[in-house]
Amino acid sequence: HEMKTVLLVLCGLPGAGKSTLAQSIKENLGATARVCIISFDDFLRPLEAQMGVAHFREDVWKREREAAFAQVEGLLQNEHPSRECGEERQILVLDDNMYYHGMRQRAVALARKYCIGYCCLYLDCPLDLALERNAARSTPVPAAVVVRMAGRLEPPDEPALIAARLDARLPADMHIPAIRDALDRALMSPLQPLAELQAHSSSEQQVASLKHTLEIASRRVLAARMPFLTATSSPGSNLGERLNRARREMMAAADLTLLAESAARDCWLDSLRDTLAVIE
Repeated sequence: HEMKTVLLVLCGLPGAGKSTLAQSIKENLGATARVCIISFDDFLRPLEAQMGVAHFREDVWKREREAAFAQVEGLLQNEHPSRECGEERQILVLDDNMYYHGMRQRAVALARKYCIGYCCLYLDCPLDLALERNAARSTPVPAAVVVRMAGRLEPPDEPALIAARLDARLPADMHIPAIRDALDRALMSPLQPLAELQAHSSSEQQVASLKHTLEIASRRVLAARMPFLTATSSPGSNLGERLNRARREMMAAADLTLLAESAARDCWLDSLRDTLAVIE
């Protein structure tokens, strides 16, 4: 049968231990799942070397992300990947900082497109520890960049998406039980295309939109009568209040499902004008 896939997104500061965690996942879960690690740095560094870039450039960064996501989608398009040891699961690990909510949305969109599981692992790392680990790397990220990332980092908090918060101070292997649980939940609840989700709520949304349209139109009908009422009504008659109450009662009684067409709404508004004229 079909292999089940989950897109596993790593999130955290440089030096939080994401790459170490990715390798731990492969070593601990590789016997029962096909684990593929897509490291975004593997795309960025060759591009920087090829273009002779010594400092951050947004155009190079964008090209790196496009190349990385293209590889992810290429793996997802392979409907029948080779299996070893009876594997029925595929875990695609996206190793990147992913510190903005918007950065992770690209992965969410792919999970929806291919109806696969999605999970985000956030490595919560104190800034001083991240700076210390990052400085020990052979190619460290500038410390100012790490500090800036820390100030802008948006941990995953989308209630509809599966995520786990991990303490980066602990050894990577200690997180495997929690990761296995999160992956199981993600595999059991693959994301659905937005079109399907919207189909379930489209009727309610249409009714709400129509109600809003009628509310505005009916208020305009009433507002058009106000100059005349101000000039002709007697003091203390509360005529404006009575007309607005009649308008609200008509709104409450309206069958909005029958008023989707503009011609039907025009007839309803004519009825409202007649009702207001009778009260006047």
